[in-house]
Amino acid sequence: MENQSHEIKYAITPPEFDPAKLHRARLVDLIHANLPSRLIVIIAPAGYGKTTLLADFTAHTEFRVCWVRISEADQDPSRFAEVLCASLTKRFRRLRGLFDTTAYASYHPKALARAVLDVIEERVSEPFIIILDDTHLLNPSKDALEFIDTLIAEGPDRMTVMATGRELPDISMAKLVVDRQMAGLGAMDLALSREELEALAKEQMGVELSSSDMDAIISETEGWIVGVLFSGILSHDVGLPLLYQKPLIHEYLASMVFGQLPHEKQQFAAEASVLPVMTVRSCDITLNRKDSQQQLDALIQKGAFITASGTVPRSYTFHPIYREFLLENLSNKDPDLMRSLRKRGADYYSDQNSPALAVDLYLEADDVNTAVQLVESECRQLFEHGRFALLKRWSARMKELERATPNLDLHLANAMVDKGELDDAEQLLARAAVSLEVEPPPAKRRLLASLEAIRGRIALERGLLDDAREAADRALGILPKRGESSRRAACYRIHALALYQMGDNYQEAERYAMRAVDLFQKAKDEYLLANAYLDLSMIQQNCGQPHLARKSCYQAHKLLKKLQSPLPLAICLNNMAVLNHQSGNYDEAIEQFQDGLKHAYRAASPRYEMLILFGQADLFNDLGIFQLAGNLYGKGLTLAGELNNQSFFQGGCIGTAVMHRRNGSLIASQEWLDRAKKIEGAQRDLANITIQEAGIQSLSCTEIDAKKIREIEKEHTSYSHKLQLAMLQYFLARSDYMNGRLKSANRRIIKSLDLIEELGAEQLIAAELMHDAEMRRISVSETIDHPLLPQVLQRIEIMQAVARRYGEEKQSDKATTLVMHAMGKTEIHFHGKEVAGLRPLARQILFYIVDQGPVARDKILEIFWPDTTIGKQISSLYTSTHNLRDRFQHNLIVIEGGRYQVNPEIPLEYDVAEFVQSVVVAKSLSRGDPRRFFAYEEAAQAYRGDFLAEYVSDWTVDRSRALQQTYLEILADYSEEAFSIGKLSESGTSLRKALEIDPYRDDLNRLYLEVLDQMGNRSEIIRHYEQYTRILRDEMDLPPSDEISNLYELLLK
Repeated sequence: MENQSHEIKYAITPPEFDPAKLHRARLVDLIHANLPSRLIVIIAPAGYGKTTLLADFTAHTEFRVCWVRISEADQDPSRFAEVLCASLTKRFRRLRGLFDTTAYASYHPKALARAVLDVIEERVSEPFIIILDDTHLLNPSKDALEFIDTLIAEGPDRMTVMATGRELPDISMAKLVVDRQMAGLGAMDLALSREELEALAKEQMGVELSSSDMDAIISETEGWIVGVLFSGILSHDVGLPLLYQKPLIHEYLASMVFGQLPHEKQQFAAEASVLPVMTVRSCDITLNRKDSQQQLDALIQKGAFITASGTVPRSYTFHPIYREFLLENLSNKDPDLMRSLRKRGADYYSDQNSPALAVDLYLEADDVNTAVQLVESECRQLFEHGRFALLKRWSARMKELERATPNLDLHLANAMVDKGELDDAEQLLARAAVSLEVEPPPAKRRLLASLEAIRGRIALERGLLDDAREAADRALGILPKRGESSRRAACYRIHALALYQMGDNYQEAERYAMRAVDLFQKAKDEYLLANAYLDLSMIQQNCGQPHLARKSCYQAHKLLKKLQSPLPLAICLNNMAVLNHQSGNYDEAIEQFQDGLKHAYRAASPRYEMLILFGQADLFNDLGIFQLAGNLYGKGLTLAGELNNQSFFQGGCIGTAVMHRRNGSLIASQEWLDRAKKIEGAQRDLANITIQEAGIQSLSCTEIDAKKIREIEKEHTSYSHKLQLAMLQYFLARSDYMNGRLKSANRRIIKSLDLIEELGAEQLIAAELMHDAEMRRISVSETIDHPLLPQVLQRIEIMQAVARRYGEEKQSDKATTLVMHAMGKTEIHFHGKEVAGLRPLARQILFYIVDQGPVARDKILEIFWPDTTIGKQISSLYTSTHNLRDRFQHNLIVIEGGRYQVNPEIPLEYDVAEFVQSVVVAKSLSRGDPRRFFAYEEAAQAYRGDFLAEYVSDWTVDRSRALQQTYLEILADYSEEAFSIGKLSESGTSLRKALEIDPYRDDLNRLYLEVLDQMGNRSEIIRHYEQYTRILRDEMDLPPSDEISNLYELLLK
């Protein structure tokens, strides 16, 4: 594999932003304003300053930025992921050693993205931005786009992807737009404004532009930055006519940029342009010079449309339009020199182990032979590192040039088989076969063996099992008897899998599988060895050797756990779980199914997600946890439908039918079996459906269709048929018992147990007896003498215990609850413990979101940072949400549709919400309702004190006043209700609390005097009235109202 250290260093380093250049604060603030959208796209034609803007943003943001310059090489997701992981590791040193980019090579694009996201989710808690520059280069690659799609859709809220390019990346954006998680800038946004044009002319060119000059430039160029820079009006001679016309750009470059350089600098720039990315070393070697550092520095100082990275050793690139001009100039002036330089550049890249760049330059130099040799020598390593898009591009180019590259074609064909693209693989094999006719004998034998092995794989995938075995035999006949262990092992695997699928000679399949295991052990290829163990386990299970199958499966798991390859791990864990289920290790099986489902998701394999869901459903079906089993069958059937996999859809229908039968829903069970019968395109398991119908009939005392049963009984040679026969004998035994044929029933149950014992499949009959109390009673009470029966009954007891324990665990699971008190003493409790260590601002923001949410981000920024720039605002908000996430160790705050809210999955208890709800309830009850008094009493008690008294800010003060006013109204209504039903003490107490809040209200004072009168407290009436009149006189210079004065006089009389 190519050593990509220099290429990757260049790809992950942002161009240096020159502080002396124009800082586009307007656009930097606009980008900040659109955070934290999941995706921000900046799309415009060449020359609008997209990359420069990103460098400007990177230099002026407080957020951590991970930079990725996209190239055509990144059309391979594995290469793209390698660059992205390097960028993430550069920005977050804690991620060093956590990305296994070699293992990622074989991943599906979704699985690759999920592997990267797993590390981010676990280790990066702060907000950050990933910049992808020139994403339009990825549009030809469906796999690379799927990688980006998954990265954006499934990434954490704290991660924003900024994608720039000349056209939109072809990814799924509809949901992002609907959820307000996408923002965009276009050419209109990027166009220079009048203010920016004025600053550009003045600061960089020393030119004072008149208003008419600015109008003319804006009108002529439409704000296109390159057009402005390439126009003569920004020269010191302001009076020059405007030169901007796109066809004249090269003429302008020739005279005003290139033509202004000294001859030596011209020569250097033209020759260096053959290199897509320049370094001092690459220029010195390719151009045969020793002064490249000085030349590059001089070009930077001259502003000759060249940019440099900010790291040492620095990388340099010409502006694409200027490089195009330089190459054209060199080609016209000295095409022989251009070819020579390209070849030297290719030699340099080849020595640096950068074959992708080397091959391109060799072909541009017309040195096709050297390019072909490099392609043939490097394709194996590139295949192993998942660089399939590059291999495809090379293959297409070699086809155009009519050059034979059998090694490339065979490796690419192998990759196509892995991806299921069998037609493409066969075309590549045909090309390779023609090429091999002219290969020398030593290389020819090895390549021919590979060709036949790939043919065997294709035949196996197509179900042409005899053809697969014949191809494997041809490959073995070509290969030497010693050595080539991996190649011979691969052929034995083809034999083993073909025999397994034939289903009539599992013993021979097992022998081939064991030979494959032995050879892979000799070859020390752990990945292929693990897969061979999985084959062997599957075959041994069908040979009726569950203990050996389990042992082989655990050997595979031991290897795969070290390799951490998600799809084989998912397959292995599923197989282990099935074996443990069948062996009665239910807890272990449940855990392995869950772990397997996680790895199937990471591997982006809906097929294995479906299989594992069905396996889980079968297990919970056996345990009698029917609600969970039904949910799992439903999810599995949904995936089977999406995959259009009729066979598994049929299997899911049969499993669901079994569940309903065991749960006593015989009509529903028959409906699911009828559905299974009607499925088109499936290899119908009619025998199994008939047996399950016999199970329904045995429970409903209906005579079982004897004719169908006899047909099934004839087929009893294979493992699966023997299992069906054992099941059939059980149902026939039950039917005989129900109809009084006890001797026949005993014979049949013993026959069923004999078959079960032979196959090691105790789980099958244990699961049926678990849900059939009558048959369990009969089996125990009748004198059935069979050694397996006690084991079966013991297993049933274990199943019942597991089911009880699992049900109790699910029942006792308490959801994590967030408890927040904002009134009186402020408190936050999470998962039963008080939360400490929150920064005051983060704590206040949490209360604000809980109280006001869902709340728009702009509203939060306005409330908490009203006089700060947008960049500072968003950075501060992210810092606060990071503090919340860090302290709660939970995704507490989520963003949906641009609004912040507490994660709806977290149960929340909030005292303000409880108070408001109690007020709503109280006010909804009409007068005379006996519940009204108690409702008002509860509402009054729900108010615990001032709202967030520890904070003095506009929003807390306003909210506190509003809540206090509501509380005052509740006290008034409560007092009146208590007074009306004769509860004078409660009414008086409530009124005193209300008057402490608002001593001026006439209605409260009037009612309080009436309560005192009813209580016979004349002295208190006098005291309160005098106090009331004194407050009015001293603080408001008012007399008491006539209504209060008249009432007072009346009460005194």
